[in-house]
Amino acid sequence: MRVDDLYLTELEPPDFPSDPRTFTNYRSNGKVEYYTLVDGDDVWFRLERLATYRFPRAPEDGVLRCAAMPDPDVDVAKVIDQFYRTVTPYAFQEYGYENVHGCALGTPAGALVLFAAPRSGKTTLAAALEGRGLPIIADDAVIIDAAGRPALRPLPFTTRLLPDVAPVFGKPVLERIGPQGLVCLGDPVPLAAFVQVDRQAPDRKPLAGAEPVESATLTRLRPSQAFTELVGRAHFVDPDLVSGDRRTLSNFLRLTAQVPVFRLSYPSGLDRLGEAVDLLERLVREDLAPVG
Repeated sequence: MRVDDLYLTELEPPDFPSDPRTFTNYRSNGKVEYYTLVDGDDVWFRLERLATYRFPRAPEDGVLRCAAMPDPDVDVAKVIDQFYRTVTPYAFQEYGYENVHGCALGTPAGALVLFAAPRSGKTTLAAALEGRGLPIIADDAVIIDAAGRPALRPLPFTTRLLPDVAPVFGKPVLERIGPQGLVCLGDPVPLAAFVQVDRQAPDRKPLAGAEPVESATLTRLRPSQAFTELVGRAHFVDPDLVSGDRRTLSNFLRLTAQVPVFRLSYPSGLDRLGEAVDLLERLVREDLAPVG
């Protein structure tokens, strides 16, 4: 699979709110985040207050080709960034891959995937681990080929760190992805483990089944719990409707049967980050170390 540069043009999009075929995704504040709609041979993806995108249901010659119509007076650089960061992962899900909202690091045993809700500290953890020699290989969307031995398939990305965190690691603030030309989906990287990030803070609700902690803890989840938590962080999958999606059910059951899933709980604050990083580094160096 390959991805071509985004093509900016005029489009005649459907009326998403009134079309019964539309799936609507809402933000936590109740506002619409995006619409999706399948119309014949085309898939439409509408990011509110940004742009409308259209791509084919089946990639021609193994290439994702997408057209976009930016909203008036928006930053075109953001339209391109969101094509790689949001629309491309959605398209790859349409094309048979799965993807998880998270970031991933390269380890000797394969990809270590950190997953959690937005603003849970997963990218900050990843940046701290990168400082200890584990490269970041995916951020925001982790594309997974679940056929056969599950593997991560890298796509173009940039690490997205918030203004209060980026200077700590010497990285740009909320860096955007620019035009890439024709790029290939990266070679498969075996999955070493998933880690659910549970950054505990007074303003955050605890995760289901999680206990309050005073220091960092790392526990392995039972397969049934691992499946529930991982599906809950699948990009573009409504957990309330997943029972009707046989492919997704089968793929995530296979993932949690073959790949260990852990929960990392730790107190909020950059001064407590080291404890969490120590546990993840120990997991990589000892428990996930390849045999021989």
